[in-house]
Amino acid sequence: MELFASRGYRGASIRDVARKAGVSPGLVQHHFGSKAGLRAACDARVLETLRASVEQKLKRSDWDQDFVSVLYETAGPTIRYIARGLAEGWAGAGEVFDEAVRGTARFLTETWPERYPVEAESTRRHAAVMAAMSLGTIVLHRHLARWLGVDPVERGHQHVTGSAVMEIHLRMGEFFESGPGQEIRRALSDYERKLEASGKGGERDDHA
Repeated sequence: MELFASRGYRGASIRDVARKAGVSPGLVQHHFGSKAGLRAACDARVLETLRASVEQKLKRSDWDQDFVSVLYETAGPTIRYIARGLAEGWAGAGEVFDEAVRGTARFLTETWPERYPVEAESTRRHAAVMAAMSLGTIVLHRHLARWLGVDPVERGHQHVTGSAVMEIHLRMGEFFESGPGQEIRRALSDYERKLEASGKGGERDDHA
């Protein structure tokens, strides 16, 4: 996972992996068949880690600093692997994104059951966009590093992005409840109605 994340799929060879693991290239091929098979095993490990993380987040209510720190400390290699996979369009990247969307949808439904019913179009759309926003900060971590002064996916620095995202959500929520924000929401709602009337729009979210 570390080599795929740092060098990319094409840049990391079976020989490199074997050298890093202290084994022969033949042993790696014997266990995984090919480099594609090795990446598939890495994808499976990432999904397992992601699902376990989602379960922990949904079950825990006492979000103390120590627990958040543990999540950040254990997620480093996984985050870099996901970032590279999404950027390069690896086979398992789509499944990682889908898993993130499903986890986000579950969070929305359990937090606001009346607003986000299971399988509702608004739930699906909002979960997808929310997941894309979160994963986007990971994919663009090298660009963020130039502005943050630290690499946000490096061990010990992931909290910098998380803190900024939470603060931004709070401020944007306040803005869209203000006069100018309400005007933007009404304008968007009117635009969506016009699209629906013309037959060009999809299902509209009544909560917009």
